[in-house]
Amino acid sequence: MKRDEGASPSGQLRNSNATVADAFRSFRETARTAGSLDKQTVELILMAGFSVAGHQKPFKNHTMRALQSGLAKEALQQAVMVTLGATSVLPAVADALRWIDEVYEEYSAAK
Repeated sequence: MKRDEGASPSGQLRNSNATVADAFRSFRETARTAGSLDKQTVELILMAGFSVAGHQKPFKNHTMRALQSGLAKEALQQAVMVTLGATSVLPAVADALRWIDEVYEEYSAAK
């Protein structure tokens, strides 16, 4: 099967093997709903993890989902800043804060 350079990681997995992609999606949904955390908290945790790892595209996807769920921009910024000095360094936090600004601008323009 031809590789789609523009595909997201999950899209690329689907392009390679739909069965594995379905299993991965099912696993992620099970993990997301396995406990008592609400959707907004899950989005903040995912954002923090992606910011620490430096994964811009999934970070921005979950930032948009967090904004759409009603979280304030300041809450998103705090979720990133609390990683500073614990699991992240200043350049990574600064990048993530900039990504929040970029997504917030897109979100606000679409409203």
